[in-house]
Amino acid sequence: MDREKLNQIASAYENELFCYNPELAMYFGRNNVEHDKFKDHSLKATYAWQRTEDNFLYQLNQLSENNLKNFPEYLTYRLLRQTLIDNKKIRICKEELWNINPQTVNAYDFWQSSLMMLAEKQPIGKEEYRKFALKRWETFPEVVKDEIDNLKEGLALGFSAPRCIVQVFLNSLKSILHSSIINSPYFDFARRDDDTKFKQAVEELIKVKINPSIQKYTHFLENEYLIAARNEIGINSLPCSDEGYIAKLQKETTLNIQANEIFQYGIEYMKELEEEIVSIGYKIFKTKSLEEIFRLAKSEPQFRFHSEEEILKYNRLALARAYNRMPLWFKNIPKSNCIIKPFSAHFGQMGTVAEYHPPNLDEQSPGIFYINTYAPGEQNRLNHEAVLFHELIPGHHYQTALLYEADLYHSLNKYLWHNGYDEGVIPPFIAVSKSKNLGCLRQFHFRGYSSESHIRPFMVVMPEPISSLFLNL
Repeated sequence: MDREKLNQIASAYENELFCYNPELAMYFGRNNVEHDKFKDHSLKATYAWQRTEDNFLYQLNQLSENNLKNFPEYLTYRLLRQTLIDNKKIRICKEELWNINPQTVNAYDFWQSSLMMLAEKQPIGKEEYRKFALKRWETFPEVVKDEIDNLKEGLALGFSAPRCIVQVFLNSLKSILHSSIINSPYFDFARRDDDTKFKQAVEELIKVKINPSIQKYTHFLENEYLIAARNEIGINSLPCSDEGYIAKLQKETTLNIQANEIFQYGIEYMKELEEEIVSIGYKIFKTKSLEEIFRLAKSEPQFRFHSEEEILKYNRLALARAYNRMPLWFKNIPKSNCIIKPFSAHFGQMGTVAEYHPPNLDEQSPGIFYINTYAPGEQNRLNHEAVLFHELIPGHHYQTALLYEADLYHSLNKYLWHNGYDEGVIPPFIAVSKSKNLGCLRQFHFRGYSSESHIRPFMVVMPEPISSLFLNL
């Protein structure tokens, strides 16, 4: 009985989630969602969704956990319950009131990134789809108005985004406004359609609705928000203070761990990585100075790119090597392929290094690895291979595609992620180390530089000054 109820709850939650957030559904490769509307960004809708999640958590708590153990449903139960508990705790941070983060890990976490992503995934090619697209993008000004209202409410309550992040976002918005309409990231879905009238309608839409809304948002950020934005990076400077930091820490790790514990781990692991970097760096550069090793690794011409084409070729060759060697190590290989695409110039300017988008099994389309090819002369070769293996093979693409293709678990399992496991443990460490053993890595490899294993403990260490200890590094 509890197994049946759990499946009913999971199905209902999955349906409600993607009705509430169709952009998220598109990111995950779902087609059976509404294509004529955006997520409602108003605070009223946000708080209504929170009540919906509370109701689902109440339903889960009525089930007997013991009755689900040793069955596939138990994993779904644990994943969903953990997600709902974490989402409830994190509300203290009121992230909806300072939602400016162009460098977020996932495009769907930030409204501007999610809409740019949606423009690329918006279905077109049929008259029905064209009508859906025009109806959806007509409401772009409503999204912007809601986001401005949310930021104003945040300022009134003492919640704001870091000023440095706001400035990065402002630069990106201005880049869009200075571009021609046909080069706008919001023209992407029209660019993919061969209907001339539709293209003209989208051009007009960008001219009279989308760009004026972006201009209004830019004006608000420059003239009202930027001066009031916080200087501090850490969330302990917000009214949620240390309690918010702990809530964020638990959501990302799913662990009841204290700030000083994770800080100490980061310090110890950084020390280990620095020793390894010095050992490798001395062999290459004949110096044991960590600062000098990094400077040379980032500045020497042979480690830099010269064009977007060179970046794409370099990464595609690495992907081909990984594909050729995977059967030597893995019995289960996903049926879905993966491809490499460059970010749009506007997306690239926001600073995102790379991002993986899951395959669309309904359309049998591949997973996509987006890489930042903006300003290629400023990019370094040393991190590209490791990031690619982390994101694709044998990292997130294997992880995601195999789960998508599995029939044993409820479909909701595909969409419930916990970063402490999915980002911090399995893909970066195993993917990069496996790639070394398989001979996929061609560039000399700093485990602490070209892989994300150095970045992640660094991120663990860095929040400490903004945690309850208020230490200065």
